[in-house]
Amino acid sequence: EQVKFNIFRRINTGGMPLTNQEVRHALHQGAATRFLQRLVQNKIFAAATDKSVNDARMEGRELLLRVIVHFLLPLNDKISKIDIENEMNKAMRVLNHIGGTPEKSKEPLPVYNPYTLDALEALIIQGLSRAATLFRDYAFRKAVPPNKRTPINKALFETWTSCLGEIPEENWERLMGNIARFRNDAWGLLQDPVFLDTVGNRGYLTCSIQHRYASVRAIIDNNLKG
Repeated sequence: EQVKFNIFRRINTGGMPLTNQEVRHALHQGAATRFLQRLVQNKIFAAATDKSVNDARMEGRELLLRVIVHFLLPLNDKISKIDIENEMNKAMRVLNHIGGTPEKSKEPLPVYNPYTLDALEALIIQGLSRAATLFRDYAFRKAVPPNKRTPINKALFETWTSCLGEIPEENWERLMGNIARFRNDAWGLLQDPVFLDTVGNRGYLTCSIQHRYASVRAIIDNNLKG
């Protein structure tokens, strides 16, 4: 699978080169491509990103696929860094499989968590909706009010969408009862240089992924106790 992806990418030299997500879209036609299109066209995605993501080159679909990777593919903590491009390639194959359009391949499917497409969609849309409620137009950005907004950060998008989507409804209602403190604690992470490192250039390291998820979940847990 990875060889096929690399060959496609390397011969893609005429005209405007395809982005990696455009390559994935070409190689994995079926339920996966339709699912990502449905997600990116959802009005909740537009609201959570404040319509700042242009999906003309499939930037939005790539953001959403990163979240899908988190839900579908268990993190291998025995390796020091994650090849996110390869993980997204795997996720496209899995989406096609669970969506009823399996690909012809001699390679076995990777081990994946048994979600349905409907369940994945519900978790992702819920996470996006909650992020919009919590952070408003600063969602998924490294800047905090009243500073000038920065572009959407991929690692923050993945982590917050995943973690907020997983919260049971009754816990979310409790958090919303103390939204000011919850919001301030969440924005406080962006003042922590260690956390910022995990959503920056070192974000692909396994230890960085583990740290940023643990940090976000700790804030959620602490505000549930308060």
